[in-house]
Amino acid sequence: MRESDNDCYLGTSVFIDTDEALAKAGDLPEPLMPASSVQKKFSRDLSNFAESSIGRKSANEITVYKAVGTALEDLAAACAAR
Repeated sequence: MRESDNDCYLGTSVFIDTDEALAKAGDLPEPLMPASSVQKKFSRDLSNFAESSIGRKSANEITVYKAVGTALEDLAAACAAR
């Protein structure tokens, strides 16, 4: 399933919620680049972002966040809603 087209990702830095998002998200633009650069471009996950070990390099950088969710996130949400 696609939620955005390939143009959404052009010229951006992409953060994903988990490494599994690379395989699960149907709208990450793998056809646009070689497999090796895809892994390199999208390897910045949310845990690294939260730890401030990575982030925007300038105020002009455009950042896209792609979340696909995990079973643990679903469980945490269900427990919180109880």
